[in-house]
Amino acid sequence: MITEEMVRSALNAVIDPCSRAAGVPAGLSELGLINRIEITGTPGAQCVQIWIRVTEPGCMMGAAFVTSSRERLMQLEGLRDLQVFLSTEMDWTPRSMSTSYTARLNRHRSMRRESLGDP
Repeated sequence: MITEEMVRSALNAVIDPCSRAAGVPAGLSELGLINRIEITGTPGAQCVQIWIRVTEPGCMMGAAFVTSSRERLMQLEGLRDLQVFLSTEMDWTPRSMSTSYTARLNRHRSMRRESLGDP
C-alpha cells in the first residue's frame, strides 16, 4: 500500500540543485516544494497525484522536478496511475521547509560565518 510517507520519501531523493550549490543538499519534500499529495484506489492499484511548487516564479527547475519526480514515483510498488503537476500557486516561503532541514541550513550558515570570522 502506497502511503504519503512513501511518496515524500521518494520525492526527497530528487535533490534541488540550488540547495546542493549552497552546500546543504535537500530533497523536494524537505524544501517544502510538495504542495499537495492525493492517493486514491485500493492497495495494488493506487493512483497518486502530486503538485510540486517552486520557490519563486522565475525558477527554471519546475519541469525538471516534475520529470525527476515521475521517474522516482514510478518505482513505487502497487502504482496504477501517476500524475505530477507543477503548481501555479506561488505560496512557498522559507517557513515551508521542514524543521530538520531548517536546522541543518542554520548550522551550515553559522559554521560558514564562523569560518569567515563573521559573528
